[in-house]
Amino acid sequence: MAAYMCGTHGCSSRGSRHRPVNHVRMAHRWTRASPPAKKRRCSVTKTAQTSDLQYGVTSVLFHGLHKVASCGAADGSVKLWDLRRTYSICRLEPPLSWYSFSPVGESGRRFGFTSLTSDPWQSSLFASCTNDIIYQYSTSMLKSDPVGAYGGHKNSTFYVKSTVSPEGKYLLSGSSCSRVFIWYLDEPHQPPTVLNGHSKEVTAVCWSPALTEVVTCSDNNDLRLWYVI
Repeated sequence: MAAYMCGTHGCSSRGSRHRPVNHVRMAHRWTRASPPAKKRRCSVTKTAQTSDLQYGVTSVLFHGLHKVASCGAADGSVKLWDLRRTYSICRLEPPLSWYSFSPVGESGRRFGFTSLTSDPWQSSLFASCTNDIIYQYSTSMLKSDPVGAYGGHKNSTFYVKSTVSPEGKYLLSGSSCSRVFIWYLDEPHQPPTVLNGHSKEVTAVCWSPALTEVVTCSDNNDLRLWYVI
């Protein structure tokens, strides 16, 4: 899957056909080695020799005027891309990003990310991971490893999303366990506030501009409004 990006003046077009002005091919491609094939009398087939290729961009987010953050479904990485670079002519697969945070995973296994959100100052990125943790990355100091981690919820699918409140104090997330979770960012080690009421996986979540309400939706066709004064 490729990540398509347009410049500050929109996409170029020729006639009725619109084209991106920049194109990052295989932005989150990851190759997982296949297990060794068992010895047989006949030769090993071509299929057994190939690696397991997984890729998919799950979330993108503008970061300042000239950069875009992205995360993938399989490679466990969060990357920053500089829009001033012409990735369309890049021959590397995967291409070299402006900055890449350390992949999440161990022992040959990597976890995917489902969504990205940022604080109002764009000093931190929050990436929801399928290992049931939301990682906080510093984009002001560009530390490779996470500077914070928030857990307690369940993230079993790529539909679970999270977002930071407009004033940057709280982190809101859906969950596969049918509940809503709110963390106070100034006290990351404290347990989150939990909102009960949905009966299916909570997916998209959103803060109101007034900061006193949040709206959440779930897989059972529910849309719920909560007061969080």
